[in-house]
Amino acid sequence: STSEREFRDTLNLVRGRHTIRLGGEMRWSQFNLFQLNDLRGGFGFNGQYTSVSGASGGNALADLLLGIPQSGYIDTPVYLADRQHVPSLFIQDDIKVSHNLTLNLGLRYEYYSPVLDVHNQQSNFDYATGMLVVAGGKGAAGCAFCVQSPADALNTNSKKGFGPRVGLAYTPFNDTVIRVAYGIFYTGQEDREGSNQ
Repeated sequence: STSEREFRDTLNLVRGRHTIRLGGEMRWSQFNLFQLNDLRGGFGFNGQYTSVSGASGGNALADLLLGIPQSGYIDTPVYLADRQHVPSLFIQDDIKVSHNLTLNLGLRYEYYSPVLDVHNQQSNFDYATGMLVVAGGKGAAGCAFCVQSPADALNTNSKKGFGPRVGLAYTPFNDTVIRVAYGIFYTGQEDREGSNQ
């Protein structure tokens, strides 16, 4: 089954004009998918075997009745078992500058780990070399156009996920509040589908 587990905690400190919040969270993502694409497969008939020359111009229906396909395929089931963890930390200070002005300053750090498949069934096509890069284990064994990745992941995620936050709340009149904010936010891989990952 697919699940998201999360643990988080926040500590609040009020000191004079400052309201300080600091905390963190840890999230574990487990994405499991069993996908049946086209298990019955298919056949293609183009009239090649009922033509006079054997190349084209025959009757595709006649090829079908003879039971001689020009092409055929069958898909295999796809089972994904992706895992990812996301730790994060933050600190924020709400400073009451005056009775009608509040300044918010903060910093958040997030790291999105690479997505791993527990069965090491991930691969990427490297256009520069024309090879299939297979993650982890021995997935490339016996494959002439494959290379083995040195790691279980197919990418290396950035560890520079620092996101500053700045905000301002100004109350010029009793019934009016003007808010302005700026922040840098990060998100990880959210491609959660079973086709051609």
